[in-house]
This record gives sequence, structure tokens and C-alpha cells, in this order.
Amino acid sequence: MQKAASTLRGGTALSVMVLRTMSSGISSSTPGASTGQVRSRVNESKRERLRNMKIFVLDNSLRESTVGQVVGHSIGDKLKVFDATSGCGFTHQIVGCFSSNRRVDDKFAAVLQEREHLDRTFYSFSEVYEKLDDKRRFLKNHVPIGLKKMQMFGIPNPIIEVDCAADFTASEFLDQLTFLLQWSSENMSAPPPGQKRMTFINLRDFPVSMIECPDKVLELVQGIAMMPPSIRPVGMLQEEPIGEYFAEEVAAWNQEVRDTMDANGWPSLFQQDGETLDGLLLAHVHKQWGLADAVVLDVLAAGADGVWCSICEEGAAMGHASSCVTLANLARLGNKDVLKRYQTQKLATAAREVTKLTTNKNVPERQIVYGPRAIESVFGFSGIAGGAADASFDKDGDGVIDEVDHFSLAKFLGVEEPPIRINSLSSPDLVVRRLKQCFGDCPEFTEDIAKLMLVKMIQQLEDNIEFEHTSPMGISMLWKEATGSFHPKMMNYENDMEQLTHKTNIFLQQAEECFCQNLEEGEDGIEYRQFYDAYLQPYFGCFTCPRTRFVLDYIEMDKDGKLSWNEWRFWCLWALRTYPEEISNLDDLHTVVFRYAILPLSLHDKAHDINADYKKSIVVSNGEISLPKTK
Repeated sequence: MQKAASTLRGGTALSVMVLRTMSSGISSSTPGASTGQVRSRVNESKRERLRNMKIFVLDNSLRESTVGQVVGHSIGDKLKVFDATSGCGFTHQIVGCFSSNRRVDDKFAAVLQEREHLDRTFYSFSEVYEKLDDKRRFLKNHVPIGLKKMQMFGIPNPIIEVDCAADFTASEFLDQLTFLLQWSSENMSAPPPGQKRMTFINLRDFPVSMIECPDKVLELVQGIAMMPPSIRPVGMLQEEPIGEYFAEEVAAWNQEVRDTMDANGWPSLFQQDGETLDGLLLAHVHKQWGLADAVVLDVLAAGADGVWCSICEEGAAMGHASSCVTLANLARLGNKDVLKRYQTQKLATAAREVTKLTTNKNVPERQIVYGPRAIESVFGFSGIAGGAADASFDKDGDGVIDEVDHFSLAKFLGVEEPPIRINSLSSPDLVVRRLKQCFGDCPEFTEDIAKLMLVKMIQQLEDNIEFEHTSPMGISMLWKEATGSFHPKMMNYENDMEQLTHKTNIFLQQAEECFCQNLEEGEDGIEYRQFYDAYLQPYFGCFTCPRTRFVLDYIEMDKDGKLSWNEWRFWCLWALRTYPEEISNLDDLHTVVFRYAILPLSLHDKAHDINADYKKSIVVSNGEISLPKTK
């Protein structure tokens, strides 16, 4: 099936393909159909192409990530980005974009030149022209500054950018490209031994030109395909910089370019043997309306060989489709080439590092694939993202239940056991598994206690108390609520955790100094009365009141009648890790501890009744929990 539309611009009829056979594998079937009929409900042809294709990544993390950012990359940042992405197996890397003005890229290119990375293939951008003659045509024999700086820094592989909708004919573009390609061949550094020059032509205004002047675009592609092999580029790049168009639209335009390349003796040799780099067609898609990742997959299914992009989504106004997400998508569809060609276990770490280097912030929690929540196990049941795998479900509808149907993003990224997120829908089994993840195996970590913890979580929410219970400290506090005390492993867990941040260390030191000022000479703990006078009086007006006693008992862990620095440090560390943005001095730290941890628990009706006798009267029998009546 093929549908065409005609549009007029300047009085010229242009044929624009808007839809190709992207759904040939989909046909109707009746409800209750057999497995053989159900498989027709998925797009078999698209899935097969994405499963079996070879995937080429031209890494643009050094350039794309900084586009439109508030903070740019320093030389040190660029070197860290370079090392992070190189570790993922990306050997083809865009290292700069030069202009007449000096940029950080100039210094960085000089640093790379000194290092002599012979195992890497470096690229940089150049305009197809910079100057025009008196008739507003290309100035003959003029070489853009981008190519000259590439010559100076020994970068052999140019990406020449073309805006096809500009007021030049395809023939004029071809003449200018022929001159620049010939000049590059004769004047730029030779590629490392065993490599050929890897020149690309980028259709920078791809969607605009495919709407306004598609005939000119295809004439240009045809002319490039028919160039002598000695100067012909190794491939074409296309860019959707607007983030506006549906996946099937961009895929249809991409298919036209691919068909034109194939029909004129320039097929993708890379798809044939996975080694020969010629006839490549790579895609780059910006984000704007939530379409980008779907566009990339459809473009790959429509004949593209890979992507040119950053490993993370940072860049441009709203970001772009990243290689980390694209490679994960291909792997979940059963693509084995991804696993062989790239170090997938390093992808998420590298994407997070590049994000931090670019924004000075951590990756957002809900970032797909490489964000902290992307691989969490959230539900104990199946049929929902984040839930348990259904071993009987043929996810791709191919009639066979195999590893594709049981794809694990966590294992793809090198995480053997997905971290568990505790919430009000968690099963007792998930709570037990999370306890073991945080503190190791322990006979006290049982489903009976887990059920009690879940009951306490619901009670807290009913009393308008909102805590997170996933972090080691969060689940420790829930354990204490359910059992009356912290488990010994919970009191000391921070000793086994990663190194604390500089800010956390500073505030902990200040908090310890303040605490020690209230210690009697020779003592290692503060009596309740002393602690009340030093810390609690602004919040509780009476030392002997039951509510104050509850707070003191709650803060203390070892039941010796005193509060030690280690006990108080636990709460300070919890505040610093849970609400870091609200703490700028020591007073803030103490305020956060009381406002978000102690006061909420002390203010609800049942706080006074949570004591040792109350805990002892809780009965767990045959999985059923019996709670005593509160006074």
C-alpha cells in the first residue's frame, strides 16, 4: 500500500510520500483467535528488521549534549565524556564543531591530537559553504573554516552539513560537495592505517526539505550515490531537528532516501557483513512532543543503519533520542548485534555520567532506561511495567515463548538483581527481598514481619504521615515502626555504603561538634534531660510529657537510657540523604530531622501507644496480624 499527496510551492507540483508499507505484518483477527492468528496483531516485518539488523552508532556525546545548555563542557568534562563513551564500545566519535571564533572544541581537539588515539575514528562538522559571490551563488574554491581547522588538528573525517531547502539547485550543491570532497581527500590528514576516510553528508533540514522540495533532496542523494568511489562519502545523515513529525512520516521520507541510495549503486554494505562501512544512513531526532524514540525505531525499520546522537538525552531545547535508549529498545526486541558490538553493561553508567557532567545535576528519577527508577521492581504481580514477569506470555506474538519475551533491562545494563521499590502495593515478598538487598540475608527478615511493616505503612498514610520506605534508611524506619527497634545491621549499614559527599561530611562534622559540646566529660552519651534542653525544647514545651518521652525513646536505639552520637548521626544522615535541597546550615539539618522524621510520628493519635508493651502485644499467627487496641 502506498499513498501519495501533491503540494504546490512556487507553482511546482511536488510528489510527497507520506505513508509507506510500515504495517504490512498487521492484519485483523477475531477475538479468541488461536496463537497463530494472534501473532498477526503485531507488526512482524518491523520487529524482524529491528531484531536482525546491524546497528551503527556515531557518538555525538561531546557535541550534542552541550547544545542549548546553561553550562557548557570544560576540557576536563570533555575528557571524562570521551572516556565514558569510549568504554561503551563507541569507536566513531564526533569530537568538535569549529568556527572562525575560538571554542573549547579547539583546545580539546589539540589535546586529542597529542594523545594519538589510533583506535578511534574522529569526526567534526563543516558547513557546505560560508561565503557567496556577487550573484549569491557559492564562492568557487572557498574552503569553510571547519575543514581548515580539521586539517590543522588532524581530524580526517568531515560531516558536511547541507540545508536542502536553501535557494540552490541540486546541481549547485553537488558541484560544491564534489570540490570539498576532493579538497579533503588531497589536503586533510590521512586516516589511521587500515582505515578509509569516513565522510558523511548531513541533511540538516530533513523534514523541511522533504516537505518543501523532496525532488531536490532525492536528486542530491542520487548525485552523491553516483560519485566516484574515491571521493564518495561513506554515508548520509538525516536530522529531524523539530520533533514535530509522526514516526511513519519520517520513516517514509527515510525510506525514499534509502531506496534512492540502493537504486543508484549505494546500498548498505554494513547490513550485509556488519563490517564494511559504505552506504550508511544514520538518523538523529530531537525531542519536543514525545515522539522521538518512536521515530528512531520506525526510521531504523525503514532502512536506516543506525543513529548519530549522544549517549544521554541532553541537548538542544528539549533533548533528543539517545543511543542508550535506542540500543536498549533494540535489545529488548531480540537484537543480538547490540550485545556483540557494544559494552551494554556500561551504557547506563555512562549516560548518567554524561548527564551529570552536562547539567551538574543527577539524572531525573523517571528517565527511561538509564534513570534510577528504570529498572526497579515495583509490583509483585504481572501485566504491568515494573511488575513480575509472566512466564506464560508470548510478548511479541511470534508463537514462541523465549528470551525476547523475558527481556530484563536490568541484566542488559549489567545489574543482576533489579532494586526493589517499596510502596503501598508491594507484596510481603518484595519487602523481604528489599531488606535483604539493603542489609544482607538475615533470619529475622520474614514475610510475617513484612506484613506488619506494610500495615504500619498504611497506618502512617491514614495519619497523613508520608515517608519513603525504599532507601536503607527509609525501610529501617519502617522496620522500627513495626518491631519497636532497629535491627543491628540497620544501625551500622552506612559504614558499608559509598563514600559520603563533601557537603554531607561537612554537616555531619558540624553536627558532631554540636553534639559533643553537650556531652559531660568522660561520657559517651547524653542523658535524656540534657538532650531535651539542647535540641527538643523549641518543639516540645514539657520534658515530662508522654509525647516528649516518645520522641526520646524513638531516637534512641540501644535502650541504654542515653543518646550517643552514633544514634543521633543516624537521623542526621537520613535528613541529609532524603532532603539535601532543604539543608544549607546546621540549623536546617536539625529542623529537617524533627520536621520530617520525629514530629510527624509524634503528632498522630497512636504515637503515645507505640511502646514496648504495645509491640509485645502484637500477634502474628499463620500469616495473620492481630493488633492490640489503642488506648
